[in-house]
Amino acid sequence: MAELTGSVGAFRLCETDGTPVVGEAVGTGNGSNKEFDLDHPLVDAVTVYLAGVAQSKTAYTVSVQGHIIFVTAPGNGVAVTADYTYYTLASPAVEGFFQWNLKWSSAAVDVTGFGDSTRQYILGDTVWTATAERHWTELGLGARLGTRGIATLYADEGNDKRLEGWGIITSCEVGEVEVGKVINEPIEMQGTEGLFVEGW
Repeated sequence: MAELTGSVGAFRLCETDGTPVVGEAVGTGNGSNKEFDLDHPLVDAVTVYLAGVAQSKTAYTVSVQGHIIFVTAPGNGVAVTADYTYYTLASPAVEGFFQWNLKWSSAAVDVTGFGDSTRQYILGDTVWTATAERHWTELGLGARLGTRGIATLYADEGNDKRLEGWGIITSCEVGEVEVGKVINEPIEMQGTEGLFVEGW
């Protein structure tokens, strides 16, 4: 199992009820393009179709932001469509944390195309967990146990390079609470879907 650490991150809470989209026209294949984008970000439960035929989940990946990458480029003139659900952020939407530690295991899928000068890979099914520290003075993440949201793990504070995926808060530990004091709250997260690289 691989391991990675970082300094800052956030757990973004979404509204419970998403908005379903059926049969969105995503694009048309040209035999070489492997990447397409959905109309909405914050997506889940995505099924992608080529010429009306649902594709295996191993034939493509879809990031939280709705970016699709196929293992094999759709053929020339082939219609790419999708069904999915997208979500809006709740209010308050973001719970920040720091000093995160990520552990994951994943199989790499070779997506190198004919004529590519270097080998290219995407992550297959990914199992991940993460721990982090956070400080708060009012409502903590203990009230969010079991809540599903989007975990965002930034490479550093100076840019938007990050790992992102759907997950849930599985544990919060809060010691003795003193009025008017900043409270330290270690948290644990468990991925419910894969992690995706964004911003690189």
